[in-house]
Amino acid sequence: MPFKHHPSKASLLSFLNGTASAAEQRTISEHIAVCPRCRVVSERHGLLLRELGAYSQLSAQSKQTQAKSKPLAFSKKTTAKTIAARIAGGAIAATALIMIYAWPRHIQTVSAAELLSRAETAQETADTSPHSYRMNVGSTTCLTTDATWSQPGDSRSDPCGRLHGQLLQTHWDDRRMLSARSYRQWHDSLSQRRDFVLHQEQYWTVKTDTDEGLLRSASLMVRSSDYRPVGLTLEFAALESVSVTESEPTERHVYVPATQTDRSVKSESLEHIDQPEDAIEAQAWNLLRTLGGDSGWEATITRKGAEVRVVGFIDDESRRDKFEKAFSSLPGVSTDLKRSDVLPKRGSNGEGQPLAEKTLEQLIPDSHQRGERVTEIADASRAIVGKAFLCDQLTARRTAFQNSPSAHALTPLIELERADILAATARLSDLLEPLLEPDQSRVSNVPLNYSEARQLDAAVLSLVNAAPKQTASLENTQKHIRSLLSKR
Repeated sequence: MPFKHHPSKASLLSFLNGTASAAEQRTISEHIAVCPRCRVVSERHGLLLRELGAYSQLSAQSKQTQAKSKPLAFSKKTTAKTIAARIAGGAIAATALIMIYAWPRHIQTVSAAELLSRAETAQETADTSPHSYRMNVGSTTCLTTDATWSQPGDSRSDPCGRLHGQLLQTHWDDRRMLSARSYRQWHDSLSQRRDFVLHQEQYWTVKTDTDEGLLRSASLMVRSSDYRPVGLTLEFAALESVSVTESEPTERHVYVPATQTDRSVKSESLEHIDQPEDAIEAQAWNLLRTLGGDSGWEATITRKGAEVRVVGFIDDESRRDKFEKAFSSLPGVSTDLKRSDVLPKRGSNGEGQPLAEKTLEQLIPDSHQRGERVTEIADASRAIVGKAFLCDQLTARRTAFQNSPSAHALTPLIELERADILAATARLSDLLEPLLEPDQSRVSNVPLNYSEARQLDAAVLSLVNAAPKQTASLENTQKHIRSLLSKR
């Protein structure tokens, strides 16, 4: 029978070592012929197995030779050659085990065109407030907020002027540098191109190379949770490499509490007075969103007394450096971005069969496309969990600030995060619509909190992904998901 997603590691290894049945051999062979990813992985595993086989034969021959030449038993002398052989054999075996047990249950891939489409849709549904961008051209930094940025590119000979001119000739949006639409339009205009897609836990990255035009290469990084672009690299034929990120606000107003208060006003009517660290914390929260780090899965803001801390886990070194540099401009703020324990949690994968697996197979017969859809649904659900986690923390901090300027400073940010949760919920609802029984309920107009988001995520994963042994029925799971998606 055809595979639902990709061959399991056991099936693949059985195929490679020749122990699979004739029917399994034929089915796996047909799948590998049309699946580039499985073909590459099978070649790697096959190479490792051949190396292990060759090493075993070499060891056996060596033992036979030693038995013939040394009929008497003497104590063995360990030489550098035997030590090296043992180390090499151990390394090959360890590599094989790592490759085998690291094989994912569901290999999830996406094309460059589909990834750009998702990023473009995410930008269109996000807030349309103005953004500012920082571009590094070699050792030169260019800002879209500079007055000179809007000057014609051909009238300036400095690196920023040349970059601006190249962007205009390439028809790239110079006011919205992290534009998935500009990337897609440039991408689609090329007659010859080479696309590469990389998926890490936190990000998707699409890279396109070409030999035509002024712009020879572009690489766009988007968050896996909501496909929001967070970084761009451009390679022009006549310029140094250009890295683009969204820049933090240039003005930072730190609120200093007044030294004089009106003693004649009753204490119960007094507005709560900010401490300087409260104002700095409010700025840190806003900066986190500006940096595109408000997914909930990278970092959050905490307090220990007067110290404001940015904690979380960012594996990418360049992005971690960007965060540390940005937050260093705020006095009294420390960063610790190697702590995953402070971030939200999701349910673990398991061996249980997805409840909607048969429905998925009927709706999307192609296993590759079905795997892409499962990935898209899981990412959309994950985005809600992260956003709800962050929004709950923001709301708690606003409550702690009471009726102070810092509390008021967090209110617009909370509204933006709540809008993001509603947008992510609507997107997940659209993706799940074919898998849910017809219902009269509408999409939620009240954002989910973190606890509700985790319940929704667990139900969604049970519906479409490998999950722990199922305890709820398909009908009950569908009903639970609908109730959370239509929260009033």
